[in-house]
Amino acid sequence: MASTCDVYKNGTILGTGSCEDGSATISSYNDYNAGLAGDIDRIAGRRNVQIVVTQAGTHVGRSWNTYVIEETGSALTLKDACPFAGA
Repeated sequence: MASTCDVYKNGTILGTGSCEDGSATISSYNDYNAGLAGDIDRIAGRRNVQIVVTQAGTHVGRSWNTYVIEETGSALTLKDACPFAGA
């Protein structure tokens, strides 16, 4: 079962998506870019990030640190898989 999660870099949210136990992919990834003047696309690829589980349940608020190997249009490939059983 997948859980929703947020992706952070130095306390700044880069985007949101779905994480799943044992998977090193954040699927349905949506990076934040409000499209306002001066706003920049928040790039996650090739960065050290923190993944925080946001879906209500036993793992809400838990997080792990990892590295984003690749960012595609709707997914992130991570160095480390989600460590939370049932997430």
